[in-house]
Amino acid sequence: TITQEQLEQLECDACPGAGSCSGMFTANSMNCLCEALGLALPGNGTIPAVSEERIAFWRKAARRAVEMALDPEALPARAYATERSFFNALALDMAMGGSSNTILHSLAVANEAGVELDLKLIDEVSRRTPNICKISPSSTWHMIDLHKVGGIMAILKEIGKFPERWMELLRQFPEKLWQRNMPQLRPLTGKLSAVWKIPTADPEDWLSFSAILQNAGQW
Repeated sequence: TITQEQLEQLECDACPGAGSCSGMFTANSMNCLCEALGLALPGNGTIPAVSEERIAFWRKAARRAVEMALDPEALPARAYATERSFFNALALDMAMGGSSNTILHSLAVANEAGVELDLKLIDEVSRRTPNICKISPSSTWHMIDLHKVGGIMAILKEIGKFPERWMELLRQFPEKLWQRNMPQLRPLTGKLSAVWKIPTADPEDWLSFSAILQNAGQW
């Protein structure tokens, strides 16, 4: 048995601050996908909850929301939730190793937006998009580590290099989104399979790719 004080210490160590869990679970995964969908500003998915940067971020987001509300020509959220943006989000989801719950939510959001999205299309994207990022519980790296190396914009920039039809859409992201004082990431190397089957991928193929977080601790 343990004492009440020891239990409290365990709780504080397990959940050291406010906000969502520090791994790539449902809440964080969907926050990240909102960046690719164009429904959230860059940094939405990875900026730590208890930080000055997060305070500055929500002020920036709130200011932008008010600006759009006052602008009679501003586009509604559905105008951003297009087939193109869902391709971006799906490719990001596979590349970053998002929660499996993102499939449920993505299908629901797409349905609400009037975008045709089904499991067959999601499977097609998953087979052609390599997983280049492993966040807890898949590794010992956490969301704050991903943020340190450029966050979601860094992942989108890397997978935007691949010669797949939805990757072409990623390359159309405004250049300024990539320029967020981002550290230089190692280029992805290794030979891509004609069809990237995550369940049966050769371990050597995994090792040949540059993990986005491999040197996160050095920055």
